[in-house]
Amino acid sequence: MKKSLWFAIFIYLDFAFAAIVPVNSFGAQSAESLFNQAEQYFYQGDMAKAVAAYSQVLDASPSILAARIGKARCLSRLDRETEALGELDKVLAIQANHRDALLAKGSILSKQGKQDAAIYIFNAILKNDPNDELAWYNLGTSQRETNQLDAALDSLFKVQDLLLRKKQEVPPEFHSMLYYQIGMIYQSKNDLEKAVSYLRKAIQASPWSENPQYQLGMILARTGQAQESRQWLDSFKRIKEINKKIIQVKDAAARSPQSATPYIALGQLYLSLGDLRSAENVLLTALDRHPGNSHAFNYLGLVYIKNQKLDAARDAFLSAIQKDERNIQAIVNLASLELQTGNLDEAEQLYNQALQLNPAFSIAQQGLLQVQKRRIPSAESVK
Repeated sequence: MKKSLWFAIFIYLDFAFAAIVPVNSFGAQSAESLFNQAEQYFYQGDMAKAVAAYSQVLDASPSILAARIGKARCLSRLDRETEALGELDKVLAIQANHRDALLAKGSILSKQGKQDAAIYIFNAILKNDPNDELAWYNLGTSQRETNQLDAALDSLFKVQDLLLRKKQEVPPEFHSMLYYQIGMIYQSKNDLEKAVSYLRKAIQASPWSENPQYQLGMILARTGQAQESRQWLDSFKRIKEINKKIIQVKDAAARSPQSATPYIALGQLYLSLGDLRSAENVLLTALDRHPGNSHAFNYLGLVYIKNQKLDAARDAFLSAIQKDERNIQAIVNLASLELQTGNLDEAEQLYNQALQLNPAFSIAQQGLLQVQKRRIPSAESVK
């Protein structure tokens, strides 16, 4: 399995893991603070600092199993699988059926190519809980690696059924990974029509994921659909370049954790990918670092527009302008929103405000023309 794909397997586990740490599991406030810091490092992508922070938690309170599992997942992302497995075995020595420790251990064994051992662990989890969608998913991916294609499809379709019945929100990345795996199995079975169908579903669920677009482009090339193939392969290259930049900016964020600038840059990159949840999260982090940052409010407003949260977008743009009256981008973005929602007087006033700052600003000039065009039918109806 490609390393980038294996990393993706932990995405949904990370969301689930963050919600299961019991508050009363911490022996002291200092340990709780350290744990929260470790989690922050993890979500910033600074695995080395996260490992160090988790280690400090365990030095203070060795019984916090969540910290040991957290440390293991970070070690694994640093390709230190032997150490990661050692941490997980310590958890399992205390609680033999610990679901998250078993799931993490099985995933690491799968990454190492030890699929039979991984399959044994995933089946053990399912014996305790037949409705564990993560265990079914990981079982399916390991079965695919061992060419048990029909069994893998059964496992992954079980995941699909469980997700349909699940009440809480499931990250779109997980839906995308599921459809991608099913699509790749159908490709291996040479059922290219179904492979294409599921790869399209994977892209629809997560348009910023690289692998589905690359594989869809390659299949379409094989089936003589050259024009659409080129479109997907070009999109794959664009997303790959953006993801490279995201990694670089994340490194900058880790080096300057109190600076808002790298988080705003991340917000722009995620916004360009269409990953609105990640864009919102990093922009809120930027505002946590620097509550008065006008640019962060402006990009947050754009995220809310994409999410059709127009009232929240308006509030964000107003906050951006309040923090910096010369933020011309926020002014025209708010003007465009008012134009979109039919508030023509407000839109006109804002476009004129932008032109006072920059008389040659073409977006504001075009916006005023749109306001005038929208008013013409109203004037004629009065006559």
